[in-house]
Amino acid sequence: MDQGGGRRSIFLSRYAKIFYIVGLFGLIGGLLPLVLITGGSSGGISNSALSEPPIRRLVEESDLVDLNEITKPTLQFDAEPLLSIDAEKQYIAIMELAGGDVELELFADIAPLHVNNFVFLARQGFYDGLTFHRVIHGFVAQGGDPTGSGLANAGYILSDENVGENASALTLGSAGIISMARSANGASSSQFFITLSPQESLDKQGFTAFGKVINGMKHVQAIPERNPQTTVISDRGAEIVSIKIKEISDN
Repeated sequence: MDQGGGRRSIFLSRYAKIFYIVGLFGLIGGLLPLVLITGGSSGGISNSALSEPPIRRLVEESDLVDLNEITKPTLQFDAEPLLSIDAEKQYIAIMELAGGDVELELFADIAPLHVNNFVFLARQGFYDGLTFHRVIHGFVAQGGDPTGSGLANAGYILSDENVGENASALTLGSAGIISMARSANGASSSQFFITLSPQESLDKQGFTAFGKVINGMKHVQAIPERNPQTTVISDRGAEIVSIKIKEISDN
């Protein structure tokens, strides 16, 4: 007789099967919260975690009813704009703020891709009514986000600018320089910032300066501080009334 038969009969008994089933469900139940926590971590709202247009993810993943009440209908584009600026012309952006106008000279000759992008969005009225959603005195004032959260864009990713030998001319080493903002993966779209003090440390981080303030810097310096991560969404910050583009021919 098999001396092990008695042991096998215990593990094959009805009660043992019930024990195993209960134990299996208990194990699955214990692992499920870990799976949900791990899976949910990729759905956060960090700039570095977003590979798709954040405006869509923000609206889908939140119940912020007030969002539509404080933002205009958001323009979304399928692709970055075609290059349409004239290299023979100088472009001046006139940004109307509540405190007064700010004039920016745009570097169309050395950063044409970024200037073209900014000019296109301004002419579409994309920036009108948006705010400076992130302002740190002594550092930068950042705007161009349709939601004021710091997560949204124009629906496309802007190609990198091939600045070549002009890199040294596009330094952020003085106050009043306007540059495209970038997410952690290097993507630019509609968000921009204006330096409030020299920021040479940003020069090697992939930012592309594409203009400078030539008049009205005092109005930029007067923009109130705002942190989108700690400020309630209804506190919109300083509004950009409009951005108009003026062309000046060299001829």
